[in-house]
Amino acid sequence: MTIINIGDANAALQDWITLPEAGRPPDYAEVFTRQMQVPHQCVHIALNGRSILVDAGRMVPPGPPPFDPEATRLLAGLAAAGARPEDITDLVITHAHWDHFNASTIAHDGGFGPRFPSARVFLGQPDWEAARRGEAWQNSDSLERTTFGALNEAGLLTPVHGDLDLDHGVKIVAAPGESPGHQMLRIRTSGYTLFCVGDLYHHTIEVERPTYMPDWAEPVSNQASRAAFAREALAANALLIAAHIPSPGRLHETATGVTWVSV
Repeated sequence: MTIINIGDANAALQDWITLPEAGRPPDYAEVFTRQMQVPHQCVHIALNGRSILVDAGRMVPPGPPPFDPEATRLLAGLAAAGARPEDITDLVITHAHWDHFNASTIAHDGGFGPRFPSARVFLGQPDWEAARRGEAWQNSDSLERTTFGALNEAGLLTPVHGDLDLDHGVKIVAAPGESPGHQMLRIRTSGYTLFCVGDLYHHTIEVERPTYMPDWAEPVSNQASRAAFAREALAANALLIAAHIPSPGRLHETATGVTWVSV
C-alpha cells in the first residue's frame, strides 16, 4: 500500500465548516481558525495480482486536464510504488469532486483518452448521473466531458449503484453525503481490514463530532454513512486512510463517542 500526496492546500476548518463562534466548543476554538496544510491523497494497493488506485487527481483548478501529463505527483508516486499507468487494473473514484478524478485522462489524438488504459473505473452512479445532468456536460471541453465522458466512450467506466464486491476481499462501499455517489474502498485480507474512506471525514474533529461537515455535504445521508462506517470500523479495528487527513488511523471508542487515533 502506498499513499500518494498529490499536493497540499492551505486551509482552516472555518473555510468549509460554517459554525458560528458562539457555537464552537471552547477546546475547538483555535482548531477552527488555525491555517493547516491539507494533503490531497490518492492510494495505490497491490493485492492478489491487482493494481488498485483509489482516486486520481492533481492539484490544478477545475477545467480540462492540462497537456503536461508527466508533471504530476501522482505518476511519480506510482513509479515509486513500482506501478506504471498501464499496470493499474482498477481505479476507484471516491466521488466526483475535481481533485479526486482530474488526472484520470490524458490528452490523446486531439481529444482525451484514459491515463490508465487497462483499468476499470468505478464511479458512484449518483455522481455519474449528476455529472451528465450538469451544465458542464453540454461543453465538450469541460472537465466532466474530458474525464468521465472520455472514460465512458472508452468502455472503461462502471457506474456503481450501492455496494459492489470486486472479489478477493475487495469491496466498494457506498457512503453518500459528501456527494450523492460518494463511496469508499474496503479491503479484507489475512485478518486485517483497510478502508480508504475518501472524504467521509476531512479532519479528525469530524470523527469526534459527526454532525460537523462541510457546507456542501448533505447532512442526513452523511451522518448515516458516518454512523454505519464507525460501527464497522470499530468492530474490525480497521486501518483507515482519508484523502485529507495526513496520517492513517484507527477509530477508538471513548466515553463520549469516537475519536481518530493516528498510527
